[in-house]
Amino acid sequence: GRGTGFLFKKIPELMRADSVLTGEPSGVDAISFSSKGYIQITVKVTTRGAIAGYSNESRSAIEVAAEIIRDLKELENFHVEIPASLQKFLNEPNYRKLHEKVRGAEHLEQLTRVTVDICTIKGGSLSTVIAADCKFVAAIVIPLGTEVEALISEIKSIVERYPEAALTIDGVDLPEISPPDGELAKVLSEAIVTLGKVKPVMTPDIALSDCRYWRYSGIPAYWYGAGGELCSAANEFVTVDDLIHVTKVHALAILNYLSDNAK
Repeated sequence: GRGTGFLFKKIPELMRADSVLTGEPSGVDAISFSSKGYIQITVKVTTRGAIAGYSNESRSAIEVAAEIIRDLKELENFHVEIPASLQKFLNEPNYRKLHEKVRGAEHLEQLTRVTVDICTIKGGSLSTVIAADCKFVAAIVIPLGTEVEALISEIKSIVERYPEAALTIDGVDLPEISPPDGELAKVLSEAIVTLGKVKPVMTPDIALSDCRYWRYSGIPAYWYGAGGELCSAANEFVTVDDLIHVTKVHALAILNYLSDNAK
């Protein structure tokens, strides 16, 4: 994804398009038209440190980090105004059933809330020394409708409560959306049905997508690709049948889309 962003910076004139289709893992029963965004932060905690037992002389940097993590998790209660273009999907009972079938029971709830995940942590030096240092990286995943600047202010306010801590905002990727009834989405859906699958569910998604760079430029972008139970986990894989199906769908959708636009 960062490679795509690099190309947008270096050769923006070559990154223009009418619509974009990627093969990211939507699963063969769904087309993704929207994604959440990410705020990635690094927090470094530094204390004096001391021999274990002398906790009157120094706080543990690991304990301070744990308190900051606890406070950051409260951001999961941050109020979000989901836009009407997305909310109408989430409020429709039949759509919820279809969505839960292809994405799982808790996916919709994750879509509408801020989540805070601690991704890496490192601290301390010896088993008999109160830790003088600790660093962790957190991904704060944000839905459409999040007031990003207000959320960043909350993050800064939390870390500033702890004089031992320093905050770095490593990156911000905004949530984005394409029209679920866009021309390419319709052509793609028709190709999927033509090749023997049921009509796919149009789904917003939690995961970050390369599509965001085109969507930021106002270009509709969708993803349709093989998924699986271990998608985004260790030893992830997809079936050969799904891979072949997705390849055929992309080829047919591209052919039909270009043919329609050549008329």
